[in-house]
Amino acid sequence: MKKVIYIVSIFIVLVCVLIIYKTLNKDNSMINKNNDIIRYELKTSEYFNDIPDNDKYFIDSVDELNEFYSIYSNVLDIDSNYLKDNSIFIQVKEVGTGGAKIKLSSVTFENSTVNFNIDEDYPEISTNDMAFWYLVAIIPNEKLSNLEFDEWKRPSDIELENYVFEMNNNKYQIITNLKSKTMQDDGGSYRSVYYQIDLENKIIVKVEEDYSANLGGTPVTKKNNLYVKRLSEKLCKTTRVLIEEILNSDTGTFDGNIEYYTILAEDYDKIIYNLDFVNDIDDLLVKFDNL
Repeated sequence: MKKVIYIVSIFIVLVCVLIIYKTLNKDNSMINKNNDIIRYELKTSEYFNDIPDNDKYFIDSVDELNEFYSIYSNVLDIDSNYLKDNSIFIQVKEVGTGGAKIKLSSVTFENSTVNFNIDEDYPEISTNDMAFWYLVAIIPNEKLSNLEFDEWKRPSDIELENYVFEMNNNKYQIITNLKSKTMQDDGGSYRSVYYQIDLENKIIVKVEEDYSANLGGTPVTKKNNLYVKRLSEKLCKTTRVLIEEILNSDTGTFDGNIEYYTILAEDYDKIIYNLDFVNDIDDLLVKFDNL
């Protein structure tokens, strides 16, 4: 009987050791914790055809963590509970050989920012396979006060920087009355400001456009994105309700007033002469501008 108990005890100890080992390791990369900072590396065989030029990410919310996963993958599977009292810093690195060893040796706060000190060891004879590394530091928020994160970007900022608006059935464009108010009789020169609304991806783009008819020459159009912002779920719902109401209503007829707006949808556009609707749109655009 004592022998059976002894064997069972040894088995329990081995199971506990195995659980601790798996907790501390990710793909053979040790999770280190010192000075309350958790840091580790994860090597994968992932390959991405099109990834951002940026390689350093700052994550301070679950939404930002999900944005990071959407850019790369969710292979890190970081416990979102860390974000209650910590921020997550991730540096990604693609190397040309799977034989390379990459290690996040330490994290420092020199020059008022977060610095990753990385050790890299490459074999004399490289293999042809590539590897993709994630270097991760989970840092208590109390250690981040008075620091600058200019080199570290939120994943949502990366997505917005690369965003291109393309019309579909879940996207709209609101052209303000600036175009009608500035239209000239030189062939149609104008200034315009319009809003591109993407309810699918919760993004709003404000665009300024200058068109010069340039009679006798080549017309010139200049466009400039004044901002690209993320919309909240609540504001998306408000926007959708208002646009659908307007598109399904009688929006008046032209009576000489050039203070009209235009809403473009995927298959048609609608001119808004009704002043009540114009005021409702103005209120909505102010909400976009104040985000």
